[in-house]
Amino acid sequence: MTDTTALTGESGPAQEPLRLAVTLDDPFMWRGAGFPPGYDPDVVLGRLCDAFERYRVPEVYAFTSTAPVEDHPQWLSALDRWTGRGHHVAAHTHAHASLNWTDVPSYVADLDRNLELLEPWLAKAPTRYFRYAFDMWGDTRDKTDQVQTHLARRGLLPAPITHWFYDVQFLVAYLRTLRTGDTGAAAWVRRRFAETAVDALRNQAAAAREVFGRQPAHITAPRSPPTPTPRSSPATRPPASGSSRWRRR
Repeated sequence: MTDTTALTGESGPAQEPLRLAVTLDDPFMWRGAGFPPGYDPDVVLGRLCDAFERYRVPEVYAFTSTAPVEDHPQWLSALDRWTGRGHHVAAHTHAHASLNWTDVPSYVADLDRNLELLEPWLAKAPTRYFRYAFDMWGDTRDKTDQVQTHLARRGLLPAPITHWFYDVQFLVAYLRTLRTGDTGAAAWVRRRFAETAVDALRNQAAAAREVFGRQPAHITAPRSPPTPTPRSSPATRPPASGSSRWRRR
């Protein structure tokens, strides 16, 4: 859990620092999404590991849906290097299906396929976490209860999120800049990507404080598309110290 420096906006600094647990979703993307030339899960996770090491963000959980490895089984080796650098793997369904749109038997079967593929890495993690795809826990209480019971039987703890922004909206635009070689446009997309992430965190933290009367700890879950953020700047620079270790408490 990282104690961040206060986020500063037009209205001035936040009233208190934020505690932010950094997690990651979908290092393999989704089936059919693919990666541009020069990118694959190993490259993207490697760059993220470099960034986390640079800013002292340890033990990040990667919530991993696995349908893409049906077509690219070699991608699983990226998880060896990810865990080898001190990070962890968590479950996230196989096909990235929403429980709101799926019946329970189909959802549970999909989840079990995810666990089957990820077990060698799940077994290494200090806590066995699962994140519902889209953070959708079911559209009826009965569906939620059935899946929660299955998670308990499989030794999994559900991990929600409190902060998110629509990072995937930048993906197609960024891929277009890579294919056309438009370095100016690529820099603009990277800058807007980082600014949007910070703005979303600032706004969602303010909403949480208004609702709860205090600032709770937050959990963020950026996905890992091949959209690198720009070099550190005053608007995006992480704290100079602190731990982002996320344990069950």
